[in-house]
Amino acid sequence: MPYDKNIHRGSDFYQTVGRNRIRRRRIAATPDHAPKRSGIRTHRGKRMSALFDDLKEGLEQAIDFEKGNGPAKSVTYTILPAKHYTNTEIRDIRMKAGMTQAIFSAYFGVSPKTVEAWENGRTHPTGPACRLLGLLEAKSIPPFVELSK
Repeated sequence: MPYDKNIHRGSDFYQTVGRNRIRRRRIAATPDHAPKRSGIRTHRGKRMSALFDDLKEGLEQAIDFEKGNGPAKSVTYTILPAKHYTNTEIRDIRMKAGMTQAIFSAYFGVSPKTVEAWENGRTHPTGPACRLLGLLEAKSIPPFVELSK
């Protein structure tokens, strides 16, 4: 028969059975000691009932639209295809940004050999690199971030 030993610490209840130690929370016996909840909250700080109300309103609008009772809210985005750059265009963008090949490669998250291959025409950037080149070319993003002293 295993040896039972109970240890009480604060609001926790520790029980040792044999060599195993089990930690359990003490359950309040009266409603006065029960934790008070002001409502379950989501990550945005809204109460769950407010989230439910928003969801219900959206579903009611969708049902009304399907029945033909009102206009639907819709937003359409058109994503333009990424421009493909030649080796001279890549070099011009890098030079206008005032970067060396090493800094340019760190900016793009590629090796300096990759940038060298782009500029010599052996390989060509694809996907996200082309988008980032387009943003640098349009000067939509700064090439460097200033650090405060």
